[in-house]
Amino acid sequence: MAFTHSGVERYSNTHPFHSSPGEKLGIGRHKFDAGPLGVSSIGNFDSRGNAKFPKNKNKTEEIEIFMELMLNASIENFDQIAQDLFGRFGSVADALYFFQAEDAKIDGVDGKVSGLFKSIAQVVSSGLRSQALSKPLISSSKALHDYLRFTMAGLQRETARVLFLNGENRLLADKVASIGSVNHVQIYPREIVKEALLHNATALILVHNHPSGNIEPSRSDILVTNKLKRVCEFLELTLHDHLIVSKTGVSSLRAAGLFK
Repeated sequence: MAFTHSGVERYSNTHPFHSSPGEKLGIGRHKFDAGPLGVSSIGNFDSRGNAKFPKNKNKTEEIEIFMELMLNASIENFDQIAQDLFGRFGSVADALYFFQAEDAKIDGVDGKVSGLFKSIAQVVSSGLRSQALSKPLISSSKALHDYLRFTMAGLQRETARVLFLNGENRLLADKVASIGSVNHVQIYPREIVKEALLHNATALILVHNHPSGNIEPSRSDILVTNKLKRVCEFLELTLHDHLIVSKTGVSSLRAAGLFK
């Protein structure tokens, strides 16, 4: 069974849950911590949902980081490419969001550039994942929110994901359940609980993203959450939460009092 660099099992567009799919990284004079304790510089976000990098406060320094990435990777015309990337994404953080996707590419840009950003995204994702999983998973955990935002905020279509947990709230499986359109994803409670039983899970956390940036739950989000909660209760499973993720933040349906 194959996994993506974020540790999430690959999905199928046609069937739920079908599987087909420390050290510091030095970049010039900028050092980005890649380990589970050091990635906080990537995991901190501003009011617009963009990750905040150390010593990176304006356009000039954003472009400078892009340039140093190109230079240290021995990419030709690094200065022009850095300008182009800044023009497209506006920040290194948004570029990393984009390159989370396995098939992410930019027409007219050398594959080396895509490979570079994919590698950096892998390091950051791995560090955030390690930090999130270092303790029992709690849906209000900042480390979990940071990991989910980094791996899901840049997705262009709504994607439903389920974290299956054991009795101590340790992760058993992290799986994409289904992929929808830009503003809707179909969630299948029956398939989710079937998968939970296959993993001998006792609890789960449902997660999906809103590409629009709005983290307010829709009426359908609330309805499917409570339908899933009732099905889980019948089978003695616990639905800890339903989290909605975007660049602007993470919202909890349980914290909002929407569990009935």
